[in-house]
Amino acid sequence: MTIGLTQGILTDEMYKKIITTDHISKKQTLYFSLTDSANNRAGAYCISQFNAKDFNIGNNPNSVLNLLLDVSGKSGQSSSLYYVLLVNVGTQERWELLLDNQASQLSQGYEGYLVKSKDEYYIVKPVNRIKTKKGKVGTMPFGSAGYQITNKEGKPLAAVSLMDKGVVYLTDLNQEEKLLLATALAALLLQEVIG
Repeated sequence: MTIGLTQGILTDEMYKKIITTDHISKKQTLYFSLTDSANNRAGAYCISQFNAKDFNIGNNPNSVLNLLLDVSGKSGQSSSLYYVLLVNVGTQERWELLLDNQASQLSQGYEGYLVKSKDEYYIVKPVNRIKTKKGKVGTMPFGSAGYQITNKEGKPLAAVSLMDKGVVYLTDLNQEEKLLLATALAALLLQEVIG
C-alpha cells in the first residue's frame, strides 16, 4: 500500500504519484502556501524524518530528487531526510528541496539542494557562525543557527535564522525568485513543527 500526495484517478494511466512513501505518518507532513504582493502563490508539500529508500517522487525513478540522491551518494543512507516539493501555482513550475538533517548538523561542509533541473538549482548551507551579544563572531561546534541559500556560483541570496522565533532574510531578487526562496525558507523554518 502506498500513501501520499497524488493527482488523478487511480485506475487512469495519467494518474500521478506526486509524493508517496510506504512508511509515513501524518505528523511527518505539512502543506502550506504563500502569496506575494502581486497575488502570485506558491505551495509547499513537506515531509520530514523519512528514509530515502522508502520514498518516491512521481512515477519516474529518474526524478531530479532521485538522481540527486544517487549522485550525492546519500540514497537510502539517512533516516532523517527533509523533502519539500515547491509548486508555483500560476505556472505549475516545480522545485524540489532536499536536506539531510543528520549531515547538516554534524558536517561543517554539508550542502543541501533546491533543484528544478540539472542546470537550475540553489545550494542550501547550514549556518554555524553566530554573533554574540558582545559583537564577537564564533563558530558553533555542532548544529546550526539557520540556513543560507546561494546560487550555484555560491552568491548568497537568502537566509533563515532558526534562533528564537526565526527570521527570513532576502536580497534584492525578482518577484518570482523572491516567492520561491521565501517559500523554501519558510519550509525550513516550519520543519521544527513537524520534525
